[in-house]
Amino acid sequence: MRLLGVPVATYRIQFSLNFRFVDAKNLVPYLHELGITHLYVSPRFKAGKASSHGYDVADPLRVNSELGTEEEFDELVYKLKCYGMGLLLDIVPNHMAASPENPWWDEHNFDA
Repeated sequence: MRLLGVPVATYRIQFSLNFRFVDAKNLVPYLHELGITHLYVSPRFKAGKASSHGYDVADPLRVNSELGTEEEFDELVYKLKCYGMGLLLDIVPNHMAASPENPWWDEHNFDA
């Protein structure tokens, strides 16, 4: 018997303007049929404008609206749970976007 928290087969998803939370949610039944146990996804946090990857986080407390809403992300997580699947969320804990879009950057008077 497999423990739910132990990834056995992951599928990597890169969120973007062309592949949002709802698109990932719609793939869950198909991925489950393939034997995927966990989705491994790119960051969901607010990133720099027109970020193509999401790793230039501007605000880790807000969802990136280009990818969907908080509710849509919650629906993805719920769908995964319904299929007995898990989520691995990639994060970048050691740096943030150096831009005016990052309120913490401006707060400390750094030049972008």
